[in-house]
Amino acid sequence: HLERARMALEVENGMSSSERKSDVNKYWVDIQGERYLQVEDVTYALGYLKEDEADKE
Repeated sequence: HLERARMALEVENGMSSSERKSDVNKYWVDIQGERYLQVEDVTYALGYLKEDEADKE
């Protein structure tokens, strides 16, 4: 988690306050001229089923 926080802080420090607040940058970030989509990778704990999978049983 520390590495993720470090990366987020680095990205935020590279943007002006108005850029960070802009709806255009809500999900996208530019890093050295490259545009990236911000996503969250979620890993489900063992024994935990997603709602769709639970409905199939």
